[in-house]
Amino acid sequence: MAQERTNFSAGRRKWLDDLKATKILELDTLDNKDIFFLAIALGYRDPKPLKGGESWIQCNVYTGKERALICSALLGKVCEDGEDVNEKADFMKCNRYAETCAEAGFDKLQALCEENHYDNDELCAYLLQELDRLYDVNVESADM
Repeated sequence: MAQERTNFSAGRRKWLDDLKATKILELDTLDNKDIFFLAIALGYRDPKPLKGGESWIQCNVYTGKERALICSALLGKVCEDGEDVNEKADFMKCNRYAETCAEAGFDKLQALCEENHYDNDELCAYLLQELDRLYDVNVESADM
């Protein structure tokens, strides 16, 4: 039986290695799992299919909490769409969906890096502004 893995599009490995070499967002200090979670968060609203999947992370390294986080992308969408969660509650189905979210997230990260001239300070400032905006929209408005 083949080892189950998380994949990314062919060609992403070199792009990610190059990005890590710039030390932007200190990605060079993170595990691939953490980079995957960042990419999911950036792309979960606009998932897109992988282009020629390439093996990246062995699924047996995920903790129970990490597996739940991966599953939350698909199961959250299923709940929003009013579908039956039980039909989608298979980890590998969820992992495949999370890969599509991460694919969109990688594209968004690349665009953000380009827009901020691969300047770590500019990118961090932008991301903090975005977090503040999301907090205002999603938390403060709910408290009123």
